[in-house]
Amino acid sequence: MGNESIPDDIDGVLFDNRDSLMYFFKGDWVWIYNPLEIGRNACCEGKFLFTTLFPSNPTISPDGMTADPYEATLTGNIDSVFYSYHQNTIFFFKGELVYRNEAYSEQLARVNRVQREDYWYHIWRDICDVE
Repeated sequence: MGNESIPDDIDGVLFDNRDSLMYFFKGDWVWIYNPLEIGRNACCEGKFLFTTLFPSNPTISPDGMTADPYEATLTGNIDSVFYSYHQNTIFFFKGELVYRNEAYSEQLARVNRVQREDYWYHIWRDICDVE
């Protein structure tokens, strides 16, 4: 797996401060790249399914029933990803939905648990929708 290159036309990329690795997202897959290995002709640390590195925590409705599994879990195919310094967590975007890494901690490298947050326009009202 260490010789597989990062694909073209990626969906998103994230530098994770917890482990100093870069995560490249495309479809259901995530490639982990160690930027400190550049001089050693290395590329990828590995290729993993999105759900292996970022498992979902299904959203539970107030009545105790699991919400719509299509919207509640994230299995990859993201549109974008970013780290919020203000909220100290990673956010994933897929369509109009936002997912948050609720287990993010700078002390725990690679501990992830993704949960649906809400629609982006309910969270960040100051972002305009453009065509």
